[in-house]
Amino acid sequence: MKRFAVKLVAGGVAGLLAVAGVALAQSAFDSKKFFEELESRGANVPAAFDGEKFFEELQRRGYSSSNRIDSKKFFEELQSRGANMPANFDGKEFFEELNRKGFSMPQMVDMKK
Repeated sequence: MKRFAVKLVAGGVAGLLAVAGVALAQSAFDSKKFFEELESRGANVPAAFDGEKFFEELQRRGYSSSNRIDSKKFFEELQSRGANMPANFDGKEFFEELNRKGFSMPQMVDMKK
């Protein structure tokens, strides 16, 4: 009985740490760094553009870690707000490269599409 209780507590702690890790990863996303990296690759966003509000608006429209937006649609949304992407820009490749470099990624974007 004691072994079962110890395993139950250990399992609960492991589950709590996993949930905390996901929450930390989501809170670690920095929209300012994201747009700085995007601009370093030739993108141009309007001076008055607020990246944080952009992601908040996408969340209000229902995009989240469980209902993701694909990279193509993400950049279409961004361009509809005045951003200009360089010729031959590949949004999927951009996200893949950031992910390889260890950047915190927006949880609402499906990087596989």
